[in-house]
Amino acid sequence: MLSRRSRLRLMLSLASQSRP
Repeated sequence: MLSRRSRLRLMLSLASQSRP
């Protein structure tokens, strides 16, 4: 399983890409 930091990083990355 991904680490907590990895998950947070992934979420931030996805959010950044989602933004226009």
